[in-house]
Amino acid sequence: MVSNKRTVCAGLLLLATLFLLVSVTDDSEAETYTVDNLGGSDYTNITQAVDNASAGDTIRVASRTYYDAVDVDKRLTLIGGNYDVDLGDLYDCNSGDIVTQYRFDEETGDTVYNSLWCWDRDSWLNGSVEGASWATGLWDGALDFDGSDDYVKIEHDSNFSVSAVSISAWINLDDNDTDKRVIVSNYNNDDDDAGYELQVSDDAKLRFLFGFETNSG
Repeated sequence: MVSNKRTVCAGLLLLATLFLLVSVTDDSEAETYTVDNLGGSDYTNITQAVDNASAGDTIRVASRTYYDAVDVDKRLTLIGGNYDVDLGDLYDCNSGDIVTQYRFDEETGDTVYNSLWCWDRDSWLNGSVEGASWATGLWDGALDFDGSDDYVKIEHDSNFSVSAVSISAWINLDDNDTDKRVIVSNYNNDDDDAGYELQVSDDAKLRFLFGFETNSG
């Protein structure tokens, strides 16, 4: 009887020791992996990282658009690109600062839609495609501009009249020739060149212009 008790106790002690060893091993050998679908990282999609990670690992995901259906069946820490960054109410459509977002991924037709989720996509600040042709983008569709007279026109709205502005765009230039290429502009030539413009200048430099009458830069 004593022998049986000792055997049971020894078995429990062995299991406890193994459990402790596994727990310590998970924590001490935890790895950190990076995900960025533009490359330059350990993985280009979240699913790959999750499948290849071990319990206890950390996965840092760059701020991009991902089309993954991720099944997490282990203990992992996933950290987004804006982790611990105070974005305020930037993405609050009711009181935030973001005005429009155009994905150019419609792939057909002559209209590009303001893709902000809180506005009526069929009516608010949509644009008309003038001359540009649809092409394959990094994700889904894209627009190909000839650099001469192709553009997307969005009718003026009071939301574009701002005292401070941030503009971001994904572009792919065919070459760095000597022609000026406008990326975004709301300059009004009938109003003393009032407005602002983001362009690639004729010396292949990214340039932001703003002005009203004699005040410009």
